[in-house]
Amino acid sequence: MDGAMYREILANNLLPSPSQSPDLNPIEHLWRELKVRIAQRQPRNLKDLEKVCMEEWAKIPDAVCANLVKTYRKRKEESVATFKGNEFFCYDLSLTPIQSSTDEITLSFRTLQRNGLMLHTGKSADYVNLSLKSGAVWLVINLGSGAFEALVEPVNGKFNDNAWHDVRVTRNLRQHAGIGHAMVTISVDGILTTTGYTQEDYTMLGSDDFFYIGGSPNTADLPGSPVSNNFMGCLKDVVYKNNDFKLELSRLAIERDPKISLNGDLVFRCEDVAALDPVTFESPESFIALPKWNTKKTGSISFRLPHHRTQRPAPVQPRAPPGN
Repeated sequence: MDGAMYREILANNLLPSPSQSPDLNPIEHLWRELKVRIAQRQPRNLKDLEKVCMEEWAKIPDAVCANLVKTYRKRKEESVATFKGNEFFCYDLSLTPIQSSTDEITLSFRTLQRNGLMLHTGKSADYVNLSLKSGAVWLVINLGSGAFEALVEPVNGKFNDNAWHDVRVTRNLRQHAGIGHAMVTISVDGILTTTGYTQEDYTMLGSDDFFYIGGSPNTADLPGSPVSNNFMGCLKDVVYKNNDFKLELSRLAIERDPKISLNGDLVFRCEDVAALDPVTFESPESFIALPKWNTKKTGSISFRLPHHRTQRPAPVQPRAPPGN
């Protein structure tokens, strides 16, 4: 992490800065000096942070140091959100479009579901889509010269094993003889897939749309989307950075940044989300009884059938019991 913690404390106002009034009381003076000392010492983890408090600032009341450690620990723990299929958040880029020659997206995910949208940004001719499909990580990307897909699969099993997995996507655009050459790299837990392609015209990497995290209003209609459903599971530390700036999207969602929109019942901690296991109807008499469905207007129900042919194909028709 190397210096990231103290920069987070200072830059992101984990500790509110005392006023600059000459009427500062002694504790406020110590609080301000403690922040300066943290910047000088650059603690790398909570243990180092506690060491700064104990060694350098023994005169500061224990409650001040304890509050500092508690605040940082809480912030690190809460950079995660649980998605159950209807939840997602998005960051509005319309007022501050992204344009750069190099950028990077990082996130970590944990899920039992085989399919789901983790991240999407961009429109028809310039987009990035990161999804889980059939238990593998799919990257679909377009910089203006046509879409391509990069697939990363684990050596054994699938990524939907309810363990944490780390994803890193980088895009690097270089110009040579008036032609832009883009190199894209995707890494999942150290498994690498790298690809490059050439554009007819040199253009900067960019986006002026939204960053969708964990899903979208219409995932199936997103350009290049290999899946139709939103993510179900936990996402943490979703970060975008380029030549000029860094967007800690998970943290911004937690802090209710004005450019962030939250959708659904987002929970900013990691909770278990049960897998949607398939159901087998073993005889013509087999059925499932669902709870009563109350709706004022209209509604819909959807399901997916296996692609192989059955011996006696027949339509599937939900039926309500008499009187409902």
